[in-house]
Amino acid sequence: MNFKNQHNYLTTRQSMNHIKDQNRRDFLTTVILGGAAIAFPPFLSGCNDSERYSGKGKVPFKVWEEMLQALMSSTDYLPNRVEQLIAAKNVEAMYHFVKDEIILIPNKSHNLTQMDTALKWGIPSVLRCGMATPREKAELLKEMYQKA
Repeated sequence: MNFKNQHNYLTTRQSMNHIKDQNRRDFLTTVILGGAAIAFPPFLSGCNDSERYSGKGKVPFKVWEEMLQALMSSTDYLPNRVEQLIAAKNVEAMYHFVKDEIILIPNKSHNLTQMDTALKWGIPSVLRCGMATPREKAELLKEMYQKA
């Protein structure tokens, strides 16, 4: 073994020993702290309390009313988003909503026949789950255009 090969062998051996020196506890600590650092920033922004809805009525019903209002005003509540788009009468935004926000699924799990004509669940279920066949996406877009 000449000097160059011996040097490469020792360098590789030293780097392998460095990897072995790290134990499982240090690895898990690093992973947990890294995950916390990634997940924590959205919680720092929080919600603006000035825009908070306050329910009317007695305690259990007031809380339920506030919870329903919070859910209905969420951007993930698709029926409300559809109503906002229809009220805005923005045809291009409606198209992009159906194209980008509604997930395309096949009508059958084992083949792609009748993709253009088959309905799986209908428009109310599309707005509930955010998934639709091509026909349901077309029907939703048609319905939005007609209402606008």
